[in-house]
Amino acid sequence: MSKNEKQDGDIATPDEVVESDQVTADEMDPAERTRQTIASLSDKLLRAQAEQQNVMKRAEQRVTEAVRYANADLVKSLIDTIDDFERTLDHAQSADVESVRQGVKLIYEKFVKVLAANRVEAIDPGDEPFDPHCHEALMQQPSADKPANTILQVVQRGFRLHDRVLRPAKVIVSAGGQQETESQE
Repeated sequence: MSKNEKQDGDIATPDEVVESDQVTADEMDPAERTRQTIASLSDKLLRAQAEQQNVMKRAEQRVTEAVRYANADLVKSLIDTIDDFERTLDHAQSADVESVRQGVKLIYEKFVKVLAANRVEAIDPGDEPFDPHCHEALMQQPSADKPANTILQVVQRGFRLHDRVLRPAKVIVSAGGQQETESQE
C-alpha cells in the first residue's frame, strides 16, 4: 500500500502524508532532540543579539543627531536678528541718529525675547547678598548704608540657562560701613 492510500482505500490528505513521514518528538532520540533544541535556541540568540545591536546603533544615531541639531531653533532666531542688524546698517547711512537708535533698540528687545524663549535669563542682581555661584566680585567698596557682602553695583549682567550659570554677573560688593571694616581687622 502506498503512503497516499489509507487502509480503507481512501486517499490520504497532504497533511496526513507529511505527518506520517515525520518522526514524532517522542520517537526521536533524546540526544538528537537536545541538539535540535540547542540549534534552535542558538539561532534565536544570534537573531536577538543582532536585533539588539541594530537598536543600539539606531538609538546612538538619534542621540548624535539630537545633540548636533539641538540649537537649531535658537540659531534660526538669531539669523533673523542678523537680518534686522543688516537692514539697520543699510538704513543708518541715510537716516538720522535717532531713527537708528530706535531701530537698534527694537533689535535689542527682539534679541532679549529670543533668549527668553530659549530659557536664557539675565542675572541682574540689585541689593542682593553676594552669591559666588551667580556673581563674580570685581572689587569691594566701603558703604555706610549697605551691609557687608551686599551688591552695590552691577558692572556686567550675568546669564543663566535654566538653572545653570552661563556667565556670572560681575559686581562691586559692599565691604560694609566704616565700623564693620574696623571690627573685621
